[in-house]
Amino acid sequence: MQKMNLGSQIKKYRSELSMSQDELAEKVFVSRQSISNWENDKSYPDIKSLLLLSEVFQVSLDQLIKGDLEIMKKEIEREQLTRLAQLMQSERDHLFQYACYRLGSASEAEDVVQDLYLRLSKQSARLAEIEDLKGYVYRSLTNSCTSMLRSRRNFTSTDTLDTLSSEDLAPKDFEQEFRLIERLMALLPDEQSEVIRLRIYGGRQFSEIAAICDIPLTTAKSRFRYGIDKLREALAERGLI
Repeated sequence: MQKMNLGSQIKKYRSELSMSQDELAEKVFVSRQSISNWENDKSYPDIKSLLLLSEVFQVSLDQLIKGDLEIMKKEIEREQLTRLAQLMQSERDHLFQYACYRLGSASEAEDVVQDLYLRLSKQSARLAEIEDLKGYVYRSLTNSCTSMLRSRRNFTSTDTLDTLSSEDLAPKDFEQEFRLIERLMALLPDEQSEVIRLRIYGGRQFSEIAAICDIPLTTAKSRFRYGIDKLREALAERGLI
């Protein structure tokens, strides 16, 4: 990390207010150790903390960072890239599985997840403003899969259970299983099928699904329940379960 003036600025303004590190930490909602690290240039505050420090010290953000803007911008971008990489790594299996069942192709799923990571990496500065990064990643993946499906000339969602054969109900490989799933999902409104995909194939909790789809938690649960009930009814009517 390059040497910055921010640490000495924080210490100077804190001393002018006769404020201890513990007192300042309480006002900006961090630990005393964080204040110590900032003042000794061992780490730096995030955007939210900078704004709180500016408010506590009653100085502008420009005065507080005093020429360190470019250095801090680079450090923030580096931190956000690390944050993104760690999230993508921890969620990789769920992201890949979700994309697989949306696209019906392991290779395309791999491509879309990789493209998503590369695209978000170029938005590192913006990522600092996103509190729920996991929800943002899943919303972005959902949009990417939807765009890819729409771009397929031969993609259609008009199949219904009336066209299913007994062989379809015992899929022998991934591609056949995907076709069966999509024909079942075609019975449902998009908002219900999306919740089911996120819950079953994406492994998401209902609270996460609510954030991803920007809907209340109760709505996410009801869409899942009604969707599953519709699938069961349709299968039962045809003697398939």
